[in-house]
Amino acid sequence: MSKMSTDPARHALNGPTMGTRWSVLFFAERGLDPAPLQAALQAAVDAVDAQMSLWKPGSDLMRLNAAPVGDWQQVPPDLARVLRLGIATPEEPPADACRGDQGDPEQEGGACGHGGMLPPWPGAGWEWDPGQRLAWSTASR
Repeated sequence: MSKMSTDPARHALNGPTMGTRWSVLFFAERGLDPAPLQAALQAAVDAVDAQMSLWKPGSDLMRLNAAPVGDWQQVPPDLARVLRLGIATPEEPPADACRGDQGDPEQEGGACGHGGMLPPWPGAGWEWDPGQRLAWSTASR
């Protein structure tokens, strides 16, 4: 059976990121211009790479790692969220990375297969301030 002009069209987008490629496959109406979505997706992965790359010396994460103990560093909100998830304590469970809300430490399974809970980082010595800055405390290094 031939496709009707009202059937959704298959769209495939991809681009470079972090030494590999990202890809998205979706169906949408025929005639859709995928260029704006392609640009938005590329901008999103580029932002993650610029903030959290372990290989780019200029990334926000590498800048933070190189900062002296006690030296306050401004970090982008997305990097701050990832760091908070990674260093949450059992008394203050991290937000569920799968659901975007507060994780339930009693929950089994969940969308990520582990209840969305990330393990605490024992001995983490981060200090936070309201201006979205953080620093290693002198007792932690």
